[in-house]
Formats: sequence, C-alpha cells, structure tokens
Amino acid sequence: MNFDDYFELGFITRVHGTQGEVVAEFDTDRPQQYKKLQSVFLLQKGQLIPYFIEKISISGSNAIVKFEDVNSHPKAFDLKGNKLFLPADKLVDRGEGHFYYHEIIGYELIDEEKGNLGPITEVYSLEHSDLLAIQYQGTEVLVPIVDSFLKKVDKKKKQILMALPHGLLAIYTEKSVKQDDGLGEN
Repeated sequence: MNFDDYFELGFITRVHGTQGEVVAEFDTDRPQQYKKLQSVFLLQKGQLIPYFIEKISISGSNAIVKFEDVNSHPKAFDLKGNKLFLPADKLVDRGEGHFYYHEIIGYELIDEEKGNLGPITEVYSLEHSDLLAIQYQGTEVLVPIVDSFLKKVDKKKKQILMALPHGLLAIYTEKSVKQDDGLGEN
C-alpha cells in the first residue's frame, strides 16, 4: 500500500456516547465539504483499513462519526487516536494560489530578494501559527505561513514565492556572538 496515494484528513479524538460513535477532528479549513463522506481509512498497525460511515455530523472542525459494525463504547474506544485517511483523488482542488500542506512538500521556496532557498521539507502546524521548514545553508529554517509573506504559489513549477521579513534567515544562519557583559576579568 502506497501512502503517497492518500492524504491525512484528521484523527479520532474521543468516544461520543455509548453506541459506538466517535469524535474526529478534521485537519482542514473546510470540514463541511466532507459532510457526505461514505468511508475513510484508519491507520491501524501500519495499515490503512477501510471503515464505512453509517452517519456523520460536522460542527466546526469536529465530526461525530458512527461507523458500520462499531456498536459499543469499547469498540469505539479502540479507535481513539487513529488517524483518518482518504484517497488522494478525493481531495478537492483548491485552485491556483491555494494549497494543502501535504502537497507542497518538495516545492522550492523562493524569496523575492534572496532567490531559491531550497525545498520545503516539512510543514508544522502549531496552535497559533503554521510553519514551513526548509534546509538553508545546512540549517533547518522555519518560515511562518502568513498571507502577507506569501506572494505566489505556482503548482506547475512547484514553487512558492514569498517576501520574507528582513533578518529572518540571519536568525538561523549567523553565528552567535558572545557579547561583553562589561564586567571584565581581573
């Protein structure tokens, strides 16, 4: 099974009620587009296992999901923490200039001033900010994904053009200089 043919939709956070329902958190800015979802794959012991959906209700980024043949709290509890996947062909194209984080891994990050900085190696989603990771001059550099920095996404060329703030790269690449504390040695 090739994981490149799938994308991670989210994960199961907890059990809901006593009839086998679970709460899943969807990692998407448009969870409502999945309200008619009929099946997903759960990652279990390194394998993607298909689960068919009996009922789904979406509120915010969470969904209450009832899977076929999961009819009790213990069966639902066993699913807690499992990641949800869908085949890549089920992914809705967001159009030019918009992207899913998983699809930009390997894209070249181009700065308006410095040019090609290197390929994007990872995207980190933190509570208050999302960050692109690149290897620049042998060091991992984290670049905030901020609309004001983002200038263009070229899916054909697999490039992202950004206007990075002055000094961002220097934070990662300049050697730390020990400052004189003024006390001197006697």
